[in-house]
Amino acid sequence: MPDYHSLMGLHMILGIFSILLGILFVTNRWKWKGKKYVNLGAPLWTGTFLLGVTFYMQIFGFP
Repeated sequence: MPDYHSLMGLHMILGIFSILLGILFVTNRWKWKGKKYVNLGAPLWTGTFLLGVTFYMQIFGFP
């Protein structure tokens, strides 16, 4: 599994940012429900999800 450390690290960093942005959005801190933050959060969450799926597929050998 040492080949996937960079992919796993990127997934972890994007995941942390997605969770923090989600917490700020749900708790409605600092007007985080503005359109620019929603536009930032949606691709961030989608990218994290797709990177996780890619990581899973590479570990378990799916083409």
